[in-house]
Order: sequence, then structure tokens, then C-alpha cells
Amino acid sequence: MLAYELAADESYAPELGPVWQVSKLYYDRIFSYQRMQSIYSLLLETDPESPLLESFTEIKRWMTEAPYLATTQVPAGEFFGARDAALLAHASQVAPDSSFFFWPNELQQKAWPFEDFQLIDSKVPLPERGDALESDLFEGVVDESADAQALDHDQTRVDAQATEAAK
Repeated sequence: MLAYELAADESYAPELGPVWQVSKLYYDRIFSYQRMQSIYSLLLETDPESPLLESFTEIKRWMTEAPYLATTQVPAGEFFGARDAALLAHASQVAPDSSFFFWPNELQQKAWPFEDFQLIDSKVPLPERGDALESDLFEGVVDESADAQALDHDQTRVDAQATEAAK
């Protein structure tokens, strides 16, 4: 949180360059009882003899009372292979022999093809959605560099029109 706050603080380390206001801050909520239950149920239905059931039973047991904190659910099932490859390429993130990789992506893609996040803070206005989950991490975020380029383009067009009109 400190880095998130200091990135926008003009008085903090100005020698590091211009400040940057991060638009939104999320926490990863990949492990939830709801996700584990969904995967467990599908595994039980499709492969009742699977040795993975024991692992899921244990995970579900210690997650039973944990609140579901996700506010955002991004459809990502088709990218689980790329996610795992990226994690494996950086062993400092997740060890290659980690139990993180014990569940098959095909099972995850059918049972819970999402990545879950919790919105912690937003500097941009967000629509009222009641109990519905957000599905786009960039919702409400404006690309200020694109806006600046568009303004420059508009100003160039106005200048060209003014020059043409003056002739």
C-alpha cells in the first residue's frame, strides 16, 4: 500500500521522476471456498476415483469459513496455460514443484474459468452494480496518453483549418 500511495506523492523522491497516480488497486483472491467447491464438485462428478479429491477436501475444509472477498471476476480460462508458463518461468514467484500446479487446467477451465480479485481502492468513478461482480480490471481507467494524443491531433486539425481559412 505504501508504494501505491507514494507513487502519487509529488513530495516523495522527486528525483525519481514524475508522479504516477495508479487508478485502481486489487488484491488477488484466487483461493476461495466457492472456487474450491466448484472444482471439487466437477471432479467428483467426472472422476469420483481421482486422487485429487483428497487434496480438494483438505483445501475446502480450511477455507470453509473464509469470506468470499472477490469484487471482480475476470474470464481467463483460455489463458491458464500462459499464466502457468509465466509462473514457471519465474521460479521466485511459484516453485515449479509447488502444489499450485496440482490441479489440471482443463478441470479449472470447466469448473471456474475466472481469476478473482478484490478491488481495494479506486481513483476512478465506477458504475453502480449492486451485487454484480466487475469483470474488467480496467473499467473506468482512462488512457491519459491516448487522450493527450487525441487533443494534440485535434489542435493540429484546428490549427490547419485556421491557417487554411486565413489564406
